Amino acid sequence: MDVLIEAQKEQRDHYYKTLKKKGYYDCVSAIISPEDREAGIRIDTEYNYPLTVVTDSICCTNAMSLIMQVKALGYIEDSI
Repeated sequence: MDVLIEAQKEQRDHYYKTLKKKGYYDCVSAIISPEDREAGIRIDTEYNYPLTVVTDSICCTNAMSLIMQVKALGYIEDSI
């Protein structure tokens, strides 16, 4: 699976700099805007799209749980 960050156009530089500084940008395929309407599994703080894993935050204490939920949704998406 590709990892995409969805951000408003004016926030792209902020996310890029933050992710790059912490060494996380190596895992990101692209930063897209909501207007791109990319289909796929999302991790979000609200349920706005189908195939969304809802969480308050992404941190080391819930990372494995989020990964497992994304994988489960991936299996569901493949079977549809």
